[in-house]
Amino acid sequence: MSSNANRIDQGPSSAQHRGVICPEKLQQDILGSLGDAMDLLAILDEAAAALKAPLGEDDRSRGWTDDLRREVREEISISRSVLRRHGSGLVRYLRPRLDEWMEGEEIRPGRLQHLVSDVQRRCVDAHSTV
Repeated sequence: MSSNANRIDQGPSSAQHRGVICPEKLQQDILGSLGDAMDLLAILDEAAAALKAPLGEDDRSRGWTDDLRREVREEISISRSVLRRHGSGLVRYLRPRLDEWMEGEEIRPGRLQHLVSDVQRRCVDAHSTV
């Protein structure tokens, strides 16, 4: 038992090379993953709420329609529900194509476009860290 304690005391890198789990490193990894998932959920919540509100004239002038708003909100809501119900490990299965969708609909830069693009970017970032 003391030999394992000595390995951990030698620092996380040497302990990991010998196959001993460093509790501090494990805790940092878990808390980091939880923090990332919470950040992603927060942005998904924000986007879903913004897309639930009726479109303003500015949004319409940038190419948004009620149907597109509902469809994008639904896609974001599904991702949000998956993460809430099944945990952050499923972020690797989220494959949002919101940027391509908005480009195909010729959405011009504005409040909603920036928000939805941020959702896309954060999903991709979260996917690459898992």
